[in-house]
Amino acid sequence: MSEVTRGWSARRALLLLAVLSQAYAQYKRPAGPIVLPHPYRMTAAIAGKAYADDQTAFAFLVESERDAVLAFRGTIRTDEWVSDAMARQIACPFDSRMGWTHAGFTDIYESMRGKIAEALETIASAKPLFIAGHSLGGALAVLAAAELASGGRQPVVYTFGAPRAGSPRFACRYDKLVPDSYRVANPHDIVTRLPPPIWWSPRTNAFYFYRHVRTRIGVEFRSGRRSGNHSLRGYFRSLALQDPAYAASLWTSVGTDED
Repeated sequence: MSEVTRGWSARRALLLLAVLSQAYAQYKRPAGPIVLPHPYRMTAAIAGKAYADDQTAFAFLVESERDAVLAFRGTIRTDEWVSDAMARQIACPFDSRMGWTHAGFTDIYESMRGKIAEALETIASAKPLFIAGHSLGGALAVLAAAELASGGRQPVVYTFGAPRAGSPRFACRYDKLVPDSYRVANPHDIVTRLPPPIWWSPRTNAFYFYRHVRTRIGVEFRSGRRSGNHSLRGYFRSLALQDPAYAASLWTSVGTDED
């Protein structure tokens, strides 16, 4: 793997947040422009579905000469909130050794698996691949990375404000398979505390156990609104303090869409 992909990088995190902002733009303005940071170009748009049965823009794959990025947006629609709340667990569908995963997140990921695999066939296997996600998209990024790593690929993962995606067994297996994984979390962001480590489902009358994947990168910011403590823009502004000039060069794309 290229040296540029190893270790935590605030600059890389800022770049990925800029890309992620356009995953929201893709949903909100399907016919509008996607303002990607230079020198990235769109390779594939990927639709998925939540609790409702209609497909909608959820992710995209972009590429430069140096690397590729698979980006997943967070929750927007009401049916996606329903999927978020489906916190019972199911057996991981792509690798039985992974244990158990969040049913709602897994259903959404399952709706995109084939399209993601097809899109990645256009990317050289030797090219570094970054997977990024915000909020619900962070859980989807973890699921995608787990499957790719199970198949032998070595993605680098950055998530922002992500919830827990699976059981302690899943998290332990993921940590071994995906060592270059960075979970950026604001302590005031309630989404990062969901689902709780022990969750009871009234539907199944069963307890489910959750654990976060590693590695946590702490950032801290507060907003007047609870949702502001979870916003993509808040994460960008907090990390921008570490590299103001570079962040300013990316603001054109990030500043156009609030999640």
